[in-house]
Amino acid sequence: KEHSKTASTLALKEVRLGLNVGKSDLDRLLKQASEFLEKGHRVKLFMRLKGKDFYTNQDKASELLLQMASSLSEVGTVENPAELVGRSTNIFLSPMKKGKGKDKSAKKDKKEASASKKDSKD
Repeated sequence: KEHSKTASTLALKEVRLGLNVGKSDLDRLLKQASEFLEKGHRVKLFMRLKGKDFYTNQDKASELLLQMASSLSEVGTVENPAELVGRSTNIFLSPMKKGKGKDKSAKKDKKEASASKKDSKD
């Protein structure tokens, strides 16, 4: 019981998209997924292939999901590559750990600047 009280639960948010998604819809879905990741939720990018798209456009579906995942690389990391499960293709993204990414490089720059100031004083 005590462990379950202290354990944090991460919700899994699902972002569904179709194979022929438009640019504006793709931008909206990317914004929605990045908001979920910034809040600390895991995100599942999900695409169901219907009809003959299942046989002819599996590569296009994987490429689109990988493109979305690379667009979200600033706020999340890919847990596993695109995989075909039944008639759907999925990618799972997890949020970046706090303190990584932009903040880490900014801290590194500050340390280098302070080190160079100390060297110039000596």
